[in-house]
Amino acid sequence: AVVWIFGAEVSAPAFSAAVVMPTMLSSASAITYQGPKMRDFSCFRLGVMTNAQRAPIDGDRLSADLSGSRWRSIEVVAETGSTNKDLVAAAVPDRVLIAASQTGGRGRLGRHRETPAGTQIAISVSVSVPPTRTADLGWVPLAAGLAVHDTVSEVSGGVATAQLKWPNDVLIEDRKLAGILAELALSTSPVAVVGVGLNVALEESELPVPTATSLLLAAGVGDRQAVAPVLLRNLDRWLTAWGVDLP
Repeated sequence: AVVWIFGAEVSAPAFSAAVVMPTMLSSASAITYQGPKMRDFSCFRLGVMTNAQRAPIDGDRLSADLSGSRWRSIEVVAETGSTNKDLVAAAVPDRVLIAASQTGGRGRLGRHRETPAGTQIAISVSVSVPPTRTADLGWVPLAAGLAVHDTVSEVSGGVATAQLKWPNDVLIEDRKLAGILAELALSTSPVAVVGVGLNVALEESELPVPTATSLLLAAGVGDRQAVAPVLLRNLDRWLTAWGVDLP
């Protein structure tokens, strides 16, 4: 498959979700979180994580939680080189691949990423590219970033506020929470693959760099099984909006 990585190198300050996107709303205005109130996540507001809480994500349970969504196939694997690479090779839309551990994950500039098992959500999703949107693929990472922003707001109950750093990072208080990588697979019809590496249960001693953070550290939220369906619903919503409304 032929692959392009979206997003040019841009020097710009981090910005919150007060992003002006004229065609998304009836008039140009700042996007603010208007989502549902937080569910009861008190059961996993913890200072440290136990081995049981770092258990693999249950794919069957996740599929049941997402019944009726666009995601027709949800697969959870113990380990892979790169979830993005796997979905690009398949080039099939509306799939989800989650890996407990990635050994060959990479960032937008080819930086190597390796995720400790049980601490992150390493996920890739695939969506069809409408014929009218092939010139607008650069918006895909931003749509995914807004999905992460809304997920943080929902699972933390507003305790943590995420910022988007153009073009591919999500921060909390200037520390990196998530990275995003969007790629295009060319098959019979083009398919966009969006990868998100979201730090969930990393403790301070496990951070790859001092400028990173996790949901556990920022908001006391460390249950990946509970966070994953929220993230996937928001990815569904924002990527659908990209296909219809986003610039």
